[in-house]
Amino acid sequence: DLFGSPGKAQAARVRGAEILQHPPALVSGSNKLRQFLQARDWLALGNQLRHLGRADGAQAYLVRAATAFGELDRPSQELLALSELGRAQIETAEWALAEQTLSRFLAAQWWIPPMKRFDERTLLASVQQRLGRPKDAAATLAAVVGDDPRSGMGQAGTSGSRQHLSFATDKDAVQGELQAILLSGTQDLLGRIALEASSQGEWADAVGLSESALDIAQQRADASPGNPELQERLADAHLLTGSQFVGLGQLDRATRHLIQAVGIYDVLLEFAPTNEQASSLALALWTLGIVQSALGESDASAASFNRAVRIWGHLHDHSPELDVRQGFSAALRSLAGVHLSHGRGEDAIDCANRLIRIWQADAEHVPVDFDAQRELAFANEMLGLIYLQLGRNDEAEAPLWRSVAGWELVGGLVPGSRDEEAELGVSRFLLGVAYGKLDNLSEAIDALSQSVSEGLSMVERDP
Repeated sequence: DLFGSPGKAQAARVRGAEILQHPPALVSGSNKLRQFLQARDWLALGNQLRHLGRADGAQAYLVRAATAFGELDRPSQELLALSELGRAQIETAEWALAEQTLSRFLAAQWWIPPMKRFDERTLLASVQQRLGRPKDAAATLAAVVGDDPRSGMGQAGTSGSRQHLSFATDKDAVQGELQAILLSGTQDLLGRIALEASSQGEWADAVGLSESALDIAQQRADASPGNPELQERLADAHLLTGSQFVGLGQLDRATRHLIQAVGIYDVLLEFAPTNEQASSLALALWTLGIVQSALGESDASAASFNRAVRIWGHLHDHSPELDVRQGFSAALRSLAGVHLSHGRGEDAIDCANRLIRIWQADAEHVPVDFDAQRELAFANEMLGLIYLQLGRNDEAEAPLWRSVAGWELVGGLVPGSRDEEAELGVSRFLLGVAYGKLDNLSEAIDALSQSVSEGLSMVERDP
């Protein structure tokens, strides 16, 4: 009733009345209820242990949960426990057990969402490859292609891939080519789905998928030592996995993967540097800097941010693509924060002014460049905030005024955008604070009142 489901509420009342009329059923049901609650607790405990990095200890609880749910004929919960158990076994390199568990999951006579079936098949293919059975892995991958609800390919689109794979499995002479197709394609799929999962806040799934992609990348790199293309793919996989651990909040594990990525990119850039590798190195350094800052390693984070700024700055000078400018901007913002926290106010101001210069020219283009205007408004807001924190209130007024004007322009380009409207309120609030510190009280009251009014209006539209 409280959640607005009168139909379900009435059904619950009817069922409750039936139970009250049949006390023996209540006793039997209570035993099953206790068993169900215990299985649910085992599943929850197993999940927690696994996500804390204790996959070995998680397995016993997940086995109990899967067994109990099976005895209770609760197939959906049994499959959930099997899925977690398979991942825990992969994390402890128990490949044979993982294959049994994932095969049992896929053999279940119960409807499994296509996306979930696809994910488990992809993991199974990786396990079979690890067990040294590429033909079985190829057959599993062929099913993966058909299951993939995100690939945009129907049966007609996959027929060529299926024919190629079935032909390859019949010919030992092309086994190497088959393995390359299998591993490369599976790594790409896993990486793409991991990013999809993280974009929806499903960090645990994203970590599991990215670790599977990393496992494949490591296998390929180990099989062809010194191959720069496979080393780059390995570095990419470490960067992806480290980034997902950041989202999951496991910063120590994130650090290990990010340091690995930085090390591989550094080696690659010594021999055959490319802009793409340099940009990936800068991204890895910036992400590592964020983790180091969160862990309280301020000197290390400053060094990482500085390197990222230098690399992206060099790329920007020679090829100012949008993704390079955005990366350069993110690194400068992070570096400015480090400088400010260490009392290096002038260095923080320099970072903010560099940010403004990056976007100023593009922001003056006609028609209006939305990305440039947005970034420029952010940069001015940041500069004004730095001046306020340094007590240089008279210098804060001009950039904050420009920031307010910029957010008003951006809001006009995208009416009703909550993010832009919220940032306008922040900039207007900071401008009001600056006016107040300068004893310009009437303008301070006007700016602060308008900020409050806009905030209340947003809350009314979207509590």
